Amino acid sequence: YAKRLASVGTINLQVFVDANVQQFTINLTGNLVINLLPTSIYPGTSFRIIAPPSLGGFTFVAGGISLMANQFVEFVSDGTNWNEIGVGEII
Repeated sequence: YAKRLASVGTINLQVFVDANVQQFTINLTGNLVINLLPTSIYPGTSFRIIAPPSLGGFTFVAGGISLMANQFVEFVSDGTNWNEIGVGEII
Protein backbone atom coordinates (compact mmCIF):
# COMPACT_ATOMS: atom_id res chain seq x y z
CA TYR A 1 0.00 0.00 0.00
CA ALA A 2 1.38 3.42 -0.94
CA LYS A 3 0.02 6.92 -0.55
CA ARG A 4 1.06 9.07 -3.51
CA LEU A 5 1.59 12.81 -3.50
CA ALA A 6 1.93 13.13 -7.29
CA SER A 7 -0.63 15.53 -8.70
CA VAL A 8 0.27 15.92 -12.38
CA GLY A 9 2.09 14.08 -15.17
CA THR A 10 2.68 10.43 -16.05
CA ILE A 11 3.40 7.60 -13.63
CA ASN A 12 4.53 4.12 -14.64
CA LEU A 13 3.72 1.33 -12.20
CA GLN A 14 5.73 -1.88 -12.23
CA VAL A 15 5.25 -5.20 -10.45
CA PHE A 16 7.84 -5.86 -7.69
CA VAL A 17 8.76 -2.15 -7.71
CA ASP A 18 5.52 -0.38 -6.76
CA ALA A 19 2.97 -1.34 -4.11
CA ASN A 20 -0.09 -3.03 -5.56
CA VAL A 21 -2.42 -0.46 -3.93
CA GLN A 22 -1.77 3.16 -4.92
CA GLN A 23 -3.84 5.87 -3.24
CA PHE A 24 -3.45 9.41 -4.56
CA THR A 25 -4.07 11.83 -1.71
CA ILE A 26 -3.23 15.25 -3.20
CA ASN A 27 -5.72 17.15 -5.34
CA LEU A 28 -4.65 17.32 -8.99
CA THR A 29 -2.85 20.35 -10.40
CA GLY A 30 -2.94 18.96 -13.96
CA ASN A 31 -3.86 15.84 -15.90
CA LEU A 32 -2.48 12.61 -14.46
CA VAL A 33 -1.93 9.38 -16.44
CA ILE A 34 -0.94 6.08 -14.86
CA ASN A 35 0.51 3.31 -17.01
CA LEU A 36 0.74 -0.31 -15.90
CA LEU A 37 3.99 -1.70 -17.26
CA PRO A 38 4.09 -5.26 -18.63
CA THR A 39 7.44 -5.96 -16.93
CA SER A 40 7.55 -8.97 -14.54
CA ILE A 41 3.81 -9.63 -14.66
CA TYR A 42 2.45 -13.09 -13.95
CA PRO A 43 -1.11 -14.45 -13.63
CA GLY A 44 -2.79 -12.94 -10.60
CA THR A 45 -0.63 -9.84 -10.38
CA SER A 46 -2.87 -6.92 -9.38
CA PHE A 47 -3.01 -3.18 -8.94
CA ARG A 48 -5.69 -1.08 -7.24
CA ILE A 49 -5.46 2.62 -8.02
CA ILE A 50 -7.45 5.17 -5.99
CA ALA A 51 -8.12 8.65 -7.37
CA PRO A 52 -7.65 11.72 -5.13
CA PRO A 53 -10.54 13.46 -3.34
CA SER A 54 -10.65 16.25 -5.94
CA LEU A 55 -9.64 16.34 -9.58
CA GLY A 56 -9.91 20.13 -9.84
CA GLY A 57 -11.26 19.87 -13.40
CA PHE A 58 -8.32 17.73 -14.58
CA THR A 59 -8.34 14.12 -15.79
CA PHE A 60 -7.17 11.07 -13.87
CA VAL A 61 -6.57 8.07 -16.13
CA ALA A 62 -5.31 4.75 -14.78
CA GLY A 63 -4.55 1.93 -17.20
CA GLY A 64 -6.71 3.60 -19.83
CA ILE A 65 -9.70 4.00 -17.47
CA SER A 66 -10.87 7.52 -16.61
CA LEU A 67 -11.77 7.92 -12.95
CA MET A 68 -13.69 10.55 -11.04
CA ALA A 69 -12.68 11.83 -7.60
CA ASN A 70 -12.63 9.11 -4.91
CA GLN A 71 -13.10 6.31 -7.43
CA PHE A 72 -10.82 3.30 -7.70
CA VAL A 73 -10.07 0.77 -10.40
CA GLU A 74 -8.63 -2.72 -10.02
CA PHE A 75 -6.56 -4.58 -12.59
CA VAL A 76 -5.39 -8.20 -12.62
CA SER A 77 -2.88 -9.69 -15.01
CA ASP A 78 -3.43 -12.91 -16.93
CA GLY A 79 0.33 -13.16 -17.36
CA THR A 80 0.32 -11.19 -20.61
CA ASN A 81 -2.19 -8.33 -20.28
CA TRP A 82 -3.67 -6.12 -17.59
CA ASN A 83 -7.44 -6.65 -17.33
CA GLU A 84 -9.81 -4.28 -15.55
CA ILE A 85 -11.86 -6.25 -13.05
CA GLY A 86 -13.80 -3.48 -11.36
CA VAL A 87 -14.40 0.19 -10.67
CA GLY A 88 -15.82 1.47 -7.41
CA GLU A 89 -16.05 4.49 -5.15
CA ILE A 90 -14.38 5.23 -1.84
CA ILE A 91 -17.02 6.40 0.64
